[in-house]
Amino acid sequence: MAAYHEALTEQLRRLIAAYGYFALDTARFAVDTGENFGEILHIWAVLTNVDDRQTPLIVIDPVRISPEINTRGQAAAMDAGGENPQIMSLKYLISDFYNLAYANIILEMRDAFQ
Repeated sequence: MAAYHEALTEQLRRLIAAYGYFALDTARFAVDTGENFGEILHIWAVLTNVDDRQTPLIVIDPVRISPEINTRGQAAAMDAGGENPQIMSLKYLISDFYNLAYANIILEMRDAFQ
């Protein structure tokens, strides 16, 4: 099973690298060991930003000036997880690639030097 996890990690590393914004730091997979042996149930991954590996990824929405108010004085529309568009897009790409529910993919950002 260790070789399978290593192969999955390398496959995910290549998929994320091809996406272009991030590099894969670490990955863990929950895999079915019962009736659907080998089926991926969850993916947990830690990413670093390839543009600047010395700082964590920070995305600022130019319309939002606070979590509650945008520049038009309206409540800001936030996605359910508070994720930036690149992370959301990558999660959908991974979801399609592995035929895995979006909610079962957890991607976290970290500083490459932590």
